[in-house]
Amino acid sequence: MKQKDLFREVASEVNLPIYKVKEVYDSLWKNIGSSLLAGESVKLGNLGTFKVKTTKSRVGRNPKTGEVIQIPEKKTLKFKVSKTFKNILN
Repeated sequence: MKQKDLFREVASEVNLPIYKVKEVYDSLWKNIGSSLLAGESVKLGNLGTFKVKTTKSRVGRNPKTGEVIQIPEKKTLKFKVSKTFKNILN
């Protein structure tokens, strides 16, 4: 399902115009993003939880040359599916 199809489905279910559904969607992701940037995790009901994880800097090796390199610290986004949603899928 594409985003446009999702908006159309939701709009018909809740009796709203598609542009209103898009506004709600944009606001939702804007607020999720700002919460994640603030270091908070975001739990979405029965869907799952978004969380920012920081990996520590470490020493690595260039596979071509064998040269030792420093890999910097970085942040990644993790999503853990809820138990309820896993049960629905299985």
